[in-house]
Amino acid sequence: MNICVDKQRVKESFSIGARTYDRNAEAQLKIVRNFLGLLKSRVSPDDFRCTMEFGCGTGFLTKRIISEYSPQSFYLNDLVEFCVNELEKLYPVITPMSGDAECLDLPNGLSSAVSASTVQWFDDFQGFTEKIHKALVPNGLFAFTSFGPGNFTEIRSLSGKGLNYLSEDRVCKILEEKGFEVLHSSAETLMYEFESPVAVLRHMKYTGVNATASKRSGSTGIGPFRQNYIKQYPYGQGVALTFNPLYFIARKREK
Repeated sequence: MNICVDKQRVKESFSIGARTYDRNAEAQLKIVRNFLGLLKSRVSPDDFRCTMEFGCGTGFLTKRIISEYSPQSFYLNDLVEFCVNELEKLYPVITPMSGDAECLDLPNGLSSAVSASTVQWFDDFQGFTEKIHKALVPNGLFAFTSFGPGNFTEIRSLSGKGLNYLSEDRVCKILEEKGFEVLHSSAETLMYEFESPVAVLRHMKYTGVNATASKRSGSTGIGPFRQNYIKQYPYGQGVALTFNPLYFIARKREK
């Protein structure tokens, strides 16, 4: 069952998880590093002259983009205002733009728009892609990571609920329909071992991704949830949690 995203609940979950995120987001950090590796041979510092990042979180991508490419201006967005404000204190180049990225009026003349592990939360990725296209200069860069249908398969199987993850092919089709040339797309499967199902839930809470978690797995349902998880998804000395990151690098077509 695909669920509608409650943005207020997402904001609350990530607000709570912000202070514990960096210590627990091993997979997310790996995804950012992989993403930067893919970018390196396909971009130049000029692509980041005037950049916007949406869904910055605690700054895994932000810090590395600023360090590597030294943008002249950097518009920074996240649902959680605290995250944007903390990064603004570290980097004077940042212009804060907190709030729901789908509802913001985007600055014009962007040379690039980037994001890591955010667009899967969007209600209307097609509409957002149109906004990005209008905000970018010709040949502007739109590069981001998301997650595919194989993400958190264990949780979806046991709870019957999950986000409506778009496939790699579907995202590429949307990008092309909205006026982008896709320079790169790829998918990856990362499997992590946790000592127990409770450790999985704790990880999700500490990284803020529990906004869609079923309440049944948090109270009276924890017994059956734990038993079924151990039975169906053993891995190593514990249990598995699967991540299915997707990577995209695209450019706005020149007219």
